[in-house]
Amino acid sequence: MDRQRNSGFSKNRYAKTVGLTATDMTNLEGLKFIQNPQLVGNAKWIRLARLVDFQKNEKLIWQTAHTEVWNYITGQLEVCQREHISAMLCDDAGIGKTHTLKDYAKANRTAFYIDGSVVPRKIAFIRRLAQVVGLDGNGRVDDVLEETIYALSQLDNPIVMIDEAGDLDHLTILVLKRLYNALEDQCAFYLVGADGLKSKIERGIKWKKLGFV
Repeated sequence: MDRQRNSGFSKNRYAKTVGLTATDMTNLEGLKFIQNPQLVGNAKWIRLARLVDFQKNEKLIWQTAHTEVWNYITGQLEVCQREHISAMLCDDAGIGKTHTLKDYAKANRTAFYIDGSVVPRKIAFIRRLAQVVGLDGNGRVDDVLEETIYALSQLDNPIVMIDEAGDLDHLTILVLKRLYNALEDQCAFYLVGADGLKSKIERGIKWKKLGFV
């Protein structure tokens, strides 16, 4: 419930971002699930556990350390979000990029995190972006995208952080181009990846692929 309050979203809107309903949120807040565990099914408990990075094994719990990487990326995100600048970071795997992005999203109401390796294809990406912004991702894809663009344009200094951006397919890259053009000077985009992202960009430029030139 703290996350819902920190997000600035209404209970209903926040529920959509995590795949729940407003009724689920009420049951959680009122601890009604203690008397009736079936109010929140197993699938939703798993979703919630993943959302808060729950680990049964305490040795696997991440503790945030303000490393050089954390400070560098956080500083870039702050500037991008404040000035509506879009940027890209390609660096080695395993240095803490993902954790820093997630940490930033938790601390900033209008910072939205998407894992590109989970939704690399166009339709899944659009629906996921709508969901994290607090919209219903169902309906015609073009309508969902337009509604998402409008919703982002109405927020104060939004930033969309896309992790594992090298996994996005070409049609999804074109969606990003559309988002950038529609939200220039209104929304920041921050793409993160490793060698895969660097190679994708270099190939796109070399072969003059649509969306890269």
